[in-house]
Amino acid sequence: MTLEELKKSILKNTVPDDFIIFQCEENYFLAEQYVNAISKSSGLTKKACTSIFTKYLSVERQLRKKFLYIIRTDTFAEPAQDYSKFTNTIVICNKVDKHLKQILSQNIITIPKLLDWQIVAYIQQVCPCITEEEALWLYHASNDNIYFVEQELQRLSLFSDEADQHDLFMVMRYSRNSPLYNTTAFKLAEAIAKRDIDAVFDYFWHAEGFSLEPMQLIGALFMTFKQILYVIYGDAAYRAADLGLSSWQINNTKSLFAPKICPEPYVKFALHFVSELDYRTRSGKLDLPKQQIIDYIISTLMSYK
Repeated sequence: MTLEELKKSILKNTVPDDFIIFQCEENYFLAEQYVNAISKSSGLTKKACTSIFTKYLSVERQLRKKFLYIIRTDTFAEPAQDYSKFTNTIVICNKVDKHLKQILSQNIITIPKLLDWQIVAYIQQVCPCITEEEALWLYHASNDNIYFVEQELQRLSLFSDEADQHDLFMVMRYSRNSPLYNTTAFKLAEAIAKRDIDAVFDYFWHAEGFSLEPMQLIGALFMTFKQILYVIYGDAAYRAADLGLSSWQINNTKSLFAPKICPEPYVKFALHFVSELDYRTRSGKLDLPKQQIIDYIISTLMSYK
């Protein structure tokens, strides 16, 4: 089956239950979108597993027909006598073992690298209020990383009204271009971790001068603590593939932070707190004057032991 044939079958709700291998030239994002569409079209619930034989190891045979089995692996190399029996099973991978490629040639669907215009179209489909120029800016501002774009779109989707979505987008755009977003936020996180109360108040004093809104302050903190967690404590391959951090972000984080300054439990606590605060603020569940939000941030992050 070709990719075009799969698209047509999804649109017609006639997706066959054949064994499918999505071989991705880049990341798994586009393949995951097809998996979601197949799941919706077939009415099957997605079930992650580690082997194509998983469904046959289940004692609950009556439930097998209710699941769409998904295997995610870097290289698919599982031998089998008859692959046709693995119905409603999809493998997402980057490579297929060279000995299996010829055998499975009819099952492999190549997922090409996403082009800029496709990403722009996807952004506008999710958030129609965003113009083509704004969508392209969002993609490039996210270091050309579709997963980071998806996170931002999820935040925008918290608002059902398109006008509110666009207002929030402009806040995000302004906050990313602000000098505070790329530089001072690092100093703020460092000051918080060191319990340097004077430096913390100095940051917020300047923030007041810049007239930043709470979401901008929280957004800068959220991204900074996330970078600290993945750069200092995360796996290098994972952050390169899924976080899209640029070299300057990695180098700045390594130079400004160390486990002695930011122990891992504290970074996770701060990230969880700021993430929750970010969601509550954006969704309108937390509606406090800016000064009260600043006081809340300082008292919570500085009192951690």
